[in-house]
Amino acid sequence: MKWISILVLFFSFYIPSSNAKKVKTELAPTKINSVTKEMKFNYTNFKEAKNENNFLKFVGKSTKFKVFTTEFEGYAKIFTVTYEQNENVIKNISISISARALDTDSDSRNEKMWKKCLDVEKFPNVSATTKDSIELVNEKTGEMEIELSIKDKKLNRKLKYSVIKATESSSPEVIFSTDFSFIEAGIEDPSILIAKVGEIFQIQGKITIK
Repeated sequence: MKWISILVLFFSFYIPSSNAKKVKTELAPTKINSVTKEMKFNYTNFKEAKNENNFLKFVGKSTKFKVFTTEFEGYAKIFTVTYEQNENVIKNISISISARALDTDSDSRNEKMWKKCLDVEKFPNVSATTKDSIELVNEKTGEMEIELSIKDKKLNRKLKYSVIKATESSSPEVIFSTDFSFIEAGIEDPSILIAKVGEIFQIQGKITIK
C-alpha cells in the first residue's frame, strides 16, 4: 500500500486544481523602426520640370498698367526630398531646392531672380522643413506647420496637403501648397515700371512616396 500513498501524494502536487489561475503569455509587440529615405530629382529644362509627375513650382502674379493681371510660374529643376517613414506614416520631412535651378522659362527673368531676388551666390539653396507627420491614406487631407528658409530669413507657414492613392498597392502621392510674402522673405521687389509684381507667391508641388 506504500506505493499507492506515494502516487496519491505525487498527483496532489502535479495535477492542477480546477481553481488554479491560468497564466496568459503575451509576446511584446514588435517595434518597427523608422527608415530615412531620400529622393533626388534632376530635370534638364523648364518643360521637363513642368511635365513630370513629381514637381515643385512657385506661382506669382503681375499687373501691367494697373489693369491687366497675369500669372507667371517657375519650376525647380533640381531638388531633394528626405523623410522618415514608419509603415504608412512619414515625418521629419525636408525639401532642399537649388536656387540657381529655379526656372521661369525666361532668361532675363531668371537672371533677375537669381541675382537680384535670391542672391544665389550667397544663398545657394531654398528649403522647407517640418517635424509634423502625414498618414499615407487615400483622400487624407490636413494642414501642418513648416519652416521656409529663403536667403537668411526663416518663415513659419501653414502647408495644406492631400494624399492620393489610386489602388491599395499603388504608391501614394502627396499634393501640397503654401504661400509666402517676398517682402517677409527679404526679397527685393522684382517689379518693373510697367508691371507690379504681387507680394504673395504660391508654392505648389506633388511628390510620389516610394
